Amino acid sequence: MASVMTSAFDLDRVVWDEEYRQKVKRYFSEQSAASRSDPEIDTLLPQDDQDFLCSFKTVFEPIVNLRTGKVFAHEALTRGINGASVGYLFDVLAGARLYQFDHLCRTRAMKEISQRHMEGKLSLNVMPGAIDHPRYGLHATFEVIKELGIAPDRLIFELSERECLDALGNSDLAEYRSQGALFAIDDFGTGHAGLQSLLGFQPDIIKLDISLIRDIDKDSVRQTLLKGILSFCAEMNIHIIAEGVETPAEREVLFSLGVDLIQGFILTGGN
Repeated sequence: MASVMTSAFDLDRVVWDEEYRQKVKRYFSEQSAASRSDPEIDTLLPQDDQDFLCSFKTVFEPIVNLRTGKVFAHEALTRGINGASVGYLFDVLAGARLYQFDHLCRTRAMKEISQRHMEGKLSLNVMPGAIDHPRYGLHATFEVIKELGIAPDRLIFELSERECLDALGNSDLAEYRSQGALFAIDDFGTGHAGLQSLLGFQPDIIKLDISLIRDIDKDSVRQTLLKGILSFCAEMNIHIIAEGVETPAEREVLFSLGVDLIQGFILTGGN
């Protein structure tokens, strides 16, 4: 099938410098030969670097509704060798290369969730500056879902608190929302712009950071804080997802306070 994305990658072949090559080789010293199953890889990278990108895979963390017992969404995460984080790449890649990689990760996730007929919504992380990137912004993501036949109302885009503030006044967001896409503040409570982003951006969802969730069953102060957040979000029709839930005690307290949507180790067992 002819792809808009393939043509975009063809126009922007990347040439890696030697310093980057050496970093990649060190980082993926354990890399064995990988099969190439994604046609975009062939036009994204020179031949020598294609094994590097093939080593990545997409994993999906479920977000479950405790009230119904059903999957509300899956968050797509990109992992490297042995499930390692790809945070290192943010120091290796730069400029258009980084946005290109970010977009390819979203594209892979959308293809996989379509092929596997996974239920619920798909939650995609968006790196700072990617919303309106001229080539790899969210408009390109919407082109992909159109090709795949995925309804826009199945998408959730996760933004940092700072990114939400930077996105204020972005006219494209209203268009994406009009098509049914949802926007979430990720790791809410960790940045300095929490209340500003909540009041200014008015997200559809906030994802409570693990620092607010850890041992909440033993901490009355955290419980009181959460009650206030829940009350405000109920008035504003904002959904809340608790990230990083690990224990049955945390789950039970969250549910008793009114948090229906959770994500974390308690659901996946680390797998």
